[in-house]
Amino acid sequence: MTRRLLAVFVGLTLLVLLVHDLPLAGHLRAVERDRLVTSLERDAFTFAGLAEEDLEAIEEGRSDDRTLLVDLADSYRDRTGSEVVLANRDAEVVASNDATRSVGDDLSESAPIMLALSGVRSAGTQSAEGGEELYVAVPVLSGPRTMGAVMFTSPAAVVDERVRDRLRGIVIAAAISLLLAAAIGFVLARTLTEPVRRLRRATRAIADGDLDTRADAGTGPPEIRGLADDFNAMIDRLERVVADQRDFAGDASHQLRTPLTTVQLRIDQMLDRIDSEDPNRPGLESARGELRRLERLVEGLLALARASGNDAPLATVPVSAIAQERFEAWEALAAEDGVALVTDIAPGLRARAVDGALEQIIDNYVANALEHAPAGSRVVLRALRRGNEIEVTVLDEGAGLTDAQLGHAFDRFWRAPDSVVGGSGVGLAVVQRLARASGGSATLRHNTPTGIVAVVVLRAADLVR
Repeated sequence: MTRRLLAVFVGLTLLVLLVHDLPLAGHLRAVERDRLVTSLERDAFTFAGLAEEDLEAIEEGRSDDRTLLVDLADSYRDRTGSEVVLANRDAEVVASNDATRSVGDDLSESAPIMLALSGVRSAGTQSAEGGEELYVAVPVLSGPRTMGAVMFTSPAAVVDERVRDRLRGIVIAAAISLLLAAAIGFVLARTLTEPVRRLRRATRAIADGDLDTRADAGTGPPEIRGLADDFNAMIDRLERVVADQRDFAGDASHQLRTPLTTVQLRIDQMLDRIDSEDPNRPGLESARGELRRLERLVEGLLALARASGNDAPLATVPVSAIAQERFEAWEALAAEDGVALVTDIAPGLRARAVDGALEQIIDNYVANALEHAPAGSRVVLRALRRGNEIEVTVLDEGAGLTDAQLGHAFDRFWRAPDSVVGGSGVGLAVVQRLARASGGSATLRHNTPTGIVAVVVLRAADLVR
């Protein structure tokens, strides 16, 4: 956004400079041309006044000395760079410092000279050997009589050179203006976008689960401050809603445990009092199974409510020791189901995680693996380091899941269609919440040739030395 605002600001400044300076270049050329013509005309009239007496003496035969006229013409050329041609009333060159004009040359075909001899001043451009040139032709007057004509010429390139000098200054001024515009635009853009960037950082923090983050509502334009106030009010309300939902789930689950336990005990007592042939026994056993599933669901909801807090501090946990401990806790149960639980645990692994999170994650993964692993198969508990991450996986050789089922495996209350144990459907949801709260991730993928690879990735801490 800063770059776009800066580009707009500098672009507008450049557009203004172009709209202003391009017509100015043409205007400067016209001004410099008029200035040069005026200068030539002034010099021509001055020369005509100085040459009047000598030209009259030459015409009347009182003198044939053209030295003063030539010297005067040369002085003008040295001072102004102009070529001077002086003609008598017969349009013959009397004096000249123009290499193309010699004394005695007939200028009757020169329109400017003929106009001047008729008493009319003229100015304009004409072609010359070196290119276009500007000229001014004026009459030499002696009272009412026209004694001759003077023509001053100057290369038109002089105008271009003067225009270039002026334009060079304009370009330098425009460049300085652009630099100033860029500097001012950058400051303005940063001033306008910095509150937006702070609001964006706050939004990202909220998206990552940090509901304690608030936007800075004390700086920036009034519109941004108002937006930050609204944003903070929204987060306050969201935080209350999330806290209320979490507290409700925890309280409801906790309150359900007592009546469920009571009903469970009564059904167990009833089953103890009737024999195996009683027609009511299958129904009671089915009810007891459903109660146990409901109890697991309540426990899962409690764990999910705790895992959704996302505000527990991270600690350095001994991954290798925890994985080995959970292996020993599950090994006997796996053996009862005819499943070989084996380990591949690298020593000394340590990671950053919420205290107690890794134990729950491994327990959920192993429980799911044993639920679906057929007798005679293996379940592998593996822990290793990959770069700056610690990866803990549980691999089973069960039927596995389809791609579509893998996409829903972490959804709350979702269970595999072929589940025979009757899980609560919140175990993997708990795993995902705990992994995220620990700054890691939890995923499932296909095992080869069959089964599931359940993975949790955590940030590595320093290895034990």
